[in-house]
Amino acid sequence: MKNKRIWIIFLLLIALFVFLYFRHNQVVHIKTSAMHTTLEITVYGPGAEEKTNAAKALIEDLSSQFNWFDHQTDIGAINSLSGKAGVTASPDLFELLKMAQAGSIQTKGAFDVTTEPLIDLWKKAKETGTLPTPTQIQSAKKMVSDHFLSLSQKNRLVKLTKEGTAINLGGIAKGFAVQKAMDLLKQKGAAGALISMGSSIGVVGKKPDGKPWKIGVKHPRNPYKLLGTIILESGQSLSTSGDYAQGYTINNKYFSHLIDPRSGYPANGCQSVTVISNNATLADLYSTAIFVMGPWEGFRFAGSLNGVKVLIVKADGNLITSSGLNFEREEN
Repeated sequence: MKNKRIWIIFLLLIALFVFLYFRHNQVVHIKTSAMHTTLEITVYGPGAEEKTNAAKALIEDLSSQFNWFDHQTDIGAINSLSGKAGVTASPDLFELLKMAQAGSIQTKGAFDVTTEPLIDLWKKAKETGTLPTPTQIQSAKKMVSDHFLSLSQKNRLVKLTKEGTAINLGGIAKGFAVQKAMDLLKQKGAAGALISMGSSIGVVGKKPDGKPWKIGVKHPRNPYKLLGTIILESGQSLSTSGDYAQGYTINNKYFSHLIDPRSGYPANGCQSVTVISNNATLADLYSTAIFVMGPWEGFRFAGSLNGVKVLIVKADGNLITSSGLNFEREEN
């Protein structure tokens, strides 16, 4: 009888050990879509499923809020009422627009959240195969400026003061969503997590095996290869802007979908720009701005930023990298 009790206790201890082991090493991975891209969330540790679902719900909510094509959303209403009236924005949208406006000032217009009139003009060019005229470009440019974005902190009132001006959140919204999800998972005590929204990626905590977070960077000219891998530390994020995803050719010339708000024309100095930062929103914003600036102006700008590193693929395919960037290039 005594030996039987010992065996029962032994088996219970084993069961408890197995339960605690798998609870601690729980991993949940989901793959879905949000903001017109693939959303992937991987969370490790206790309560991984609940944490994953919370992050997914948060990003889906932001995706709905930031849909500027839907007139029922705050951002859609702001665009449709440009030059006429303001709209009381949600706290998240107001926060995002404040960061966007500050980013426009910081980058001296290389990033501008009101670039939609120019984006729309070049989108039509892509669809029709006919380049816009200089007159059309100059006309659209007149509606693009952060000066036309009025933000009232007191009541979160947002107004576009010039009729025809419109906001496009494509260069900042994914990074903002990734950062908000990272903040949420930190608050919930996630042991480790990775949030990926296509070109924007953020990591929290550590992987269970203790290995570093290695993030692949797409090769801008070979869809079947990686350019290399970058190691991210907990709390860091990565954003890539490239000319390969939505580029197009007109009259035998290749055009990027990324528009320079200052010239009104597609930016053409880079193939891709990857930015590593401790803030995913800024990583998204800076990768867009640096791509627009071009390799050397962009590299100098990145060097002026604290805690930011950059990997630039120039138009000729050569690389420029920040000192200390933990980048391992793939072999040819």
